[in-house]
Formats: sequence, C-alpha cells, structure tokens
Amino acid sequence: MWKINGILSKDECQLAVSEFDRMKDDLYVEPQDGSLRNRLNPGFGQECCFEVNDGTNIKTWTWYNSPVLNRYLPKVESFVNQYIDLSYYKFSNNYVREYVKHTRLEPHIDNPGLDITLSVCLSHDFDGQFTLNVYNLNNTPDQTLEYDITYRQAGPAETLAKYLQVLDPTQYTRIELAEGDGALVFGRQRFHYRDTFPANGNRGIYVFYHWTRF
Repeated sequence: MWKINGILSKDECQLAVSEFDRMKDDLYVEPQDGSLRNRLNPGFGQECCFEVNDGTNIKTWTWYNSPVLNRYLPKVESFVNQYIDLSYYKFSNNYVREYVKHTRLEPHIDNPGLDITLSVCLSHDFDGQFTLNVYNLNNTPDQTLEYDITYRQAGPAETLAKYLQVLDPTQYTRIELAEGDGALVFGRQRFHYRDTFPANGNRGIYVFYHWTRF
C-alpha cells in the first residue's frame, strides 16, 4: 500500500464535490416508503444510490462513474504508474461515497475484479482523523475464497466478526488522507476498513478509482 500526496488539486476536488452535490439535488425526492435506491438520473446517465452500505443502517449517497472524476483519469494514472505498472490492468470505474456522522467502513476485501483501488479524499469537515486501516499481510488464496463465499453470500456481521478473528489487530497500517491525497491498495489482497466517522464532523466525500488485471 502507498500514500500519495497531492493527486488532485483543491480546485479539482471542489469541482467534483459540486458535481456530486448537484447530482444529489437533481435526484432527491422525499421517499414515500423511507427508501430511495438505485434511481437512474437521465441527466447524468450514471447509477446513483441512496442506500445502506455499511454496518450502521445509515443511508448515504454513492455514485458510479462521475464524469468529472473520469476526466481526471490521465492525471490520476500518471501518479499510480509511479507505483504499479498499469499496462497489466484496465480501468474499471470510479465510485464516489459520502460518509456522514456515525457511518463507518467495515473490514472487507474488495469485490472480485477490483484488483487495485485508489482512495482519494475530495472533502471533509472534521477535526482529527478518519483513518483507512490496511492489513499488512496479503490474504492467502484460501482466505480470499472463504471470504467471498462465506461473507458475501451469508453477510451477517457475526460471520465477518468470526472470520476476522484470524487477523492480528496489531498488523494494520493507518493512513490519514487530507483533501486531494490518496491511498493506493491492492484491495483484493488485503483487508481494510475505516473507523467510525468523527463525531465533530458532518460529512466526508471520497472517490475510489478501480482497476482490473487483464
């Protein structure tokens, strides 16, 4: 794993956040049944979701393939190529997620096919830390297969908690990202998670660029 400073400028981050907020404003309607999920916005033509995607039952906005963030891809890949030879990989997608108070990112490995992940902080309003914690040791192939079958199909928190007992809690590297900074991880090879979002903040917006090995 690597921390990379200054991947995106302040102006580039602000433009991406403005686009994300405009997407939310255009999509949002007061849900009649308490849910709003997988609504397609014809104006953006991308998948936008308002959903639970962690263990807290708090719904947050996510968005696949932001056009602005895709325009930054040549610059982003120029940074990534300094650490990983991307000639063996193809770009998969970008995925924007908004974290809010009390949300967290559970310990996990990334979905099959998302071999490289670059997490970039676009915006946050908290004091203190919202660290990305990355396990220092690669999974064995059997561990990865067991996780994919057991956790992704069963899914309950107790299944994940039981499985993670095999991991040494002292073997994590903690990475803190300022706006525009990124963390580059082989997301299928190492478990990673974030702690609960800081209580003194209201939201943080992060983009995840993904690449798939040929």
